[in-house]
Amino acid sequence: MSPNEERDFLDGLDFNADDFFQTILANVNSRKSESFDPSDKANIFNVIEKTVGFTALDRMVFATLFDWVVIELKKGIASKSEDQVEKYNMMISLGTLFSDHGQFEEAGELFSVCVEGFTRLYGVDSYDSLRSMAKLTHVYSSSDRLEEAALLGEKALEAYKRVQGVDHQSTLVCMNTLAHVYREQRRLDEAESLFVENLEIAKRKFRDDDPFVLDVMDSLGMVWYYQMKQEEAEEILVECVEGSRKVRGVNHPKTVQTMALLALVYDSRNQIDKAVEMTLECWEIEKRNYGADHPDTLITMYNLASLYRRQYRNEEAKALLEECWESSARVQGEQNSFTELVLTALNEVIQQESVEE
Repeated sequence: MSPNEERDFLDGLDFNADDFFQTILANVNSRKSESFDPSDKANIFNVIEKTVGFTALDRMVFATLFDWVVIELKKGIASKSEDQVEKYNMMISLGTLFSDHGQFEEAGELFSVCVEGFTRLYGVDSYDSLRSMAKLTHVYSSSDRLEEAALLGEKALEAYKRVQGVDHQSTLVCMNTLAHVYREQRRLDEAESLFVENLEIAKRKFRDDDPFVLDVMDSLGMVWYYQMKQEEAEEILVECVEGSRKVRGVNHPKTVQTMALLALVYDSRNQIDKAVEMTLECWEIEKRNYGADHPDTLITMYNLASLYRRQYRNEEAKALLEECWESSARVQGEQNSFTELVLTALNEVIQQESVEE
């Protein structure tokens, strides 16, 4: 791309969208690429399939795109003087990118600077100050700094309601973040109350299949699952999966996240066949999105093996657990807690086989 095209591309990225990172991942698809000479396309695709493979190529493209955007944002930040609004806005964008990528320490440092900078420029109740506080709350929550997250989230939500009003989208996002913190703290009744309030307002404000509405539905479904309100959880998650497939697409990570949660609900309600079908679909999508050795893919593989065991399909469970253990040991190490969990399950299946013989 030319410098102008690069600038236009960066300007068009919505870093503040809640699912920015996931949306890019879901839309990287090398199979949809065209060659400069259309007659070369089949030969190029054949070489890719015989060498790196399309899944690995998609991950390489995404990683390259991520690294390039990070470099460009860092260059932009370095070019601005202290207390320039553009500098803090780019720091917010970079922090959001890091946060979505799981780099919470780097994201937290950037958001902390932004909270201080925007508060100094505009005051604590300004939109930019509150936005930075809300993002820092999310990072604290994701870093298991739950007490700090709850205190900051409560402060931000109170200010949002006062300044923006309870129906403002930023208030709803902040409310959702705080409810997540309460859920992680196992303050389930408080989390449920916030999610229910949030969902009622969001459905009045947006359409029923708006991505934000779907996120709240997924979160409320998880709380109900934890509260053993399985019938309510199943009902809302079925609706959420249908909406997410339609709006985001079946390959979107958030669609898969809701599908995996629904599979757990099916399992808890002894609907094992439905749980297996849903988990198997999640596994296939994650293998395409992330690769067979990705930790999330391995967790889903383990869950599928556990469901096979409940169906007394021990041979299939054993084969999955062997593959899962080998991959996890190679990628995460034999001493990793998940690797050890898989090995324990595998040994149980082997022991059961010997007893049955």
